[in-house]
Parts: sequence; structure tokens; C-alpha cells
Amino acid sequence: MPPTRDPFASMRQSIVAASVTRIVVSHIAVGLRFYSKAIQRPKSHPPKRRFFVHDAFVLLAAAATTATAGIFLWGLLLRFHGDVGKASKQFLLSVFVAGVLDNVTTTFIRLSILFFYRTIFTAHLGLSRIALGLIILSGIWGIGSLIGGLLACIPLSKFWYIGNGARGQCQNTRVTFLSLVTSEMVLDAAILATPLATLVRLNVGWRVRVGLVGIFSLGVFAVLTNALRLKYIYAPSGSNKALDIRLYTIWTSAHVTAAIVCACLPFYKPLIVGLATTLTPLWARVFPRPTKGSPGRETPSPEISFSRDGSREQDGISMTKFASSTRTDVV
Repeated sequence: MPPTRDPFASMRQSIVAASVTRIVVSHIAVGLRFYSKAIQRPKSHPPKRRFFVHDAFVLLAAAATTATAGIFLWGLLLRFHGDVGKASKQFLLSVFVAGVLDNVTTTFIRLSILFFYRTIFTAHLGLSRIALGLIILSGIWGIGSLIGGLLACIPLSKFWYIGNGARGQCQNTRVTFLSLVTSEMVLDAAILATPLATLVRLNVGWRVRVGLVGIFSLGVFAVLTNALRLKYIYAPSGSNKALDIRLYTIWTSAHVTAAIVCACLPFYKPLIVGLATTLTPLWARVFPRPTKGSPGRETPSPEISFSRDGSREQDGISMTKFASSTRTDVV
């Protein structure tokens, strides 16, 4: 009898790569955020506090996304011993727990961004109120997604026990997933668009505008990745479309990672300024600017002035200006 084939061998490499990338990039982004805050010089005396509510939420998001990726790795990397039922149960359990934690992670990221809005837009009462409303909606969405996940099946274990022998009942997961992802996309778009009108009217230099465009573009990418994961996991009732867990996992990891980086980008200015200060002299040494003046032109010499009696002014040579020739004029 031929050995039983591992049913998850084809997706294992892609999901492991996506999970490891998710952990590494997220931790680098959050680490650079706090490093930039640490090297920033205080503008007031005594210095203001450097740790805010939005910092706490981004730390919670980093911890949650690490736990999510770790659970995915646990579900795929345990050695396959030929028992398809046991392997499927373990994988489906990891998919369920990771799905719930993904919703928790994205909620923490939204709250971090929105509390940051409340910090920087204190003078804009309208934007501050909009951010507060979105904070409430994000909290409701996060709690609702958590409750919906925990009530996906009754009993809950039916989600990862396959076969006709499993007792219990599960809700329509297709409709639940569609409603969650659609409402999440609307919420993300609202968060992204909230400060846009104010930022467009800012009288800032082109470097700052380029940075703002980069942050906005990354936010748009995070919204688009949400749409892509919906494409690969959702199928209407009665459809024969196969659910692609591998691509769903990859785009979910891209969505969460891009959101964390987007939440951290506004804090990188001290790091970028310090890096530019360090690299500018090195750049000048490697690529020196050409000296002014054309080849063969004589170097101008200082003009020496004398008083009418022939003595030097102020008992010394007055180097008042550079003459265009080496001729000395006696007044």
C-alpha cells in the first residue's frame, strides 16, 4: 500500500514564507518606530512624554500578529505521520485561531492610527470628533468579529473536526466572512480618507509631500490586499469555486503587515533626518561638486589699498575685496 500523501505539502512552503516575512517585517517596522522616538530631541523643557496610547496599541498589534503567524506555523510544521484526519484537524484549528487573531490585530492597528489622529489634530475639532467616532466603530467591529468567530460553530470544536461524525452546527461562514471583510474595507477607507483634505492644504515642502503620498499609497495597498483575500476565500452559495487557503493566507499576511508599516511610517522622520545627515558628507566625498570658474582663468587676488600719503590704511593691508586682475591701484 503506497504511503499517504501529505495534503498540505503544496501550500506549506508559501504559508511558512509568508508567516516568517510577516513576523520579521512587522517587528522591524515597530522597532524602527520606537528607535526614531528615542533619538528625537525634545522640543520643550521639561520634555514631554514619549509613550502614548497609540504606541501601546501598535505594540499589541505586533504581539498579536506574531502569535497569528506562530499558530499558522504550528498548524503546518508538525510532522505528518500519514494520518490525514489528524493533520486536517490541526490545520483547521490553526486557521480558525489565526483568523480570530487577525481581526484582533487589525483592530489594534486601526485604534493606533486613530489615537494618533487624536494626538496630532487636537486643534482641529472636527477631525478629532471624526477620529473619536471611528474609534468607537473600530471597537464595535473588533468585538463583533471576536464574538462572531467564537460563535462560528456550536460547539466550537465542530469547526476543526471534519467528517459526518462531528456533531453540532456551524453558521454560514461565507456570509459571515463577506460581511466582515466588506465592513472592514469601508472602515479602512474612512480612516485613510479622514485627514486627506487637511494634509492636501498643508503648506509644506516637496519632501514632506512625498512622504505623505508614500504613507497614503501604502494605506491604499492595505485596502486592496483586503479585497484580494476576499477574492480567494469567498464563494457564493452553490458555487463550485475552490477556496484557495494558500493565496488567502499570503494576502492576509500582506494586508496586516502593510497596515502595521503604514501605522509606523509617520514616526520615521528623526531616523531619516539622521540618516541623511550621516550620508550627505559621504556622498559629497564620493561625488564632489565641480569648482566654479572656467579652466585657464586666473585666480583673483586681493586688492591692496593705500592712503594718499602712501602709507597703508590702518597700519596693515586692507583685504577689502577680490579684484578681477592682479593689478594694484594706488589711490
